[in-house]
Amino acid sequence: MRERGEIREGEGTTTQNNINSQGGVAGATRDGNNGLISSTLVNICVIIGFAAFAYTVKCVLKAVDNS
Repeated sequence: MRERGEIREGEGTTTQNNINSQGGVAGATRDGNNGLISSTLVNICVIIGFAAFAYTVKCVLKAVDNS
């Protein structure tokens, strides 16, 4: 019987097992292209969001100017 908190050789905590079995952070993928595609999509969404915000500000300024 082992003592409380004692870890046998070859065993680990759940977090350690997840990190070791998946080669890094749990759930991380090893494909280099996946990171490139996701970062590109995020950048496109940010640019579109910024353009939409700029258009909204433009319309609001026109509406305030006409008042």
